[in-house]
Order: sequence, then structure tokens, then C-alpha cells
Amino acid sequence: MGHKAQATVTISREKELWALALWVEEHHGPDGPAYIADQIARLASQDEPLGVSLWLNVAERFEQLLGRDLPPSL
Repeated sequence: MGHKAQATVTISREKELWALALWVEEHHGPDGPAYIADQIARLASQDEPLGVSLWLNVAERFEQLLGRDLPPSL
């Protein structure tokens, strides 16, 4: 019996950020901005600058996705 080859899937950082923004929209809808703000606050309190940066980038895509501004606290 032969071995099955595993496929490797690589996505760009940009696609990853858009995927997260779409996930937030699908799972949190109008509460998406609050969810994103909570993620940023949680990661900032844990001194996780890379996580904060990630969610700030997601916030930008989410804003573009919805065609509106997020709360100024972000």
C-alpha cells in the first residue's frame, strides 16, 4: 500500500488577516468591533505586542469590510 502525500497549504499574511476579519463578521456580526477591542485589550494586558499588532491589522480589514469606522478606542 502506498503512502498518501500531504498537501501543504500556504496563505499570505494578507489573506490570513482578511480571513480573521471575515470570521469576526460571521461569528460576532455587529458586536465585531467590541470583540476586536476585547482581543486587543486582553493581549495588551498580557504584554503581547505581536498579538496586539495582529488584531489592530484585523481591525483595519474589518473596518474596510464593513465600509465604516471602528470606535476611536481602537
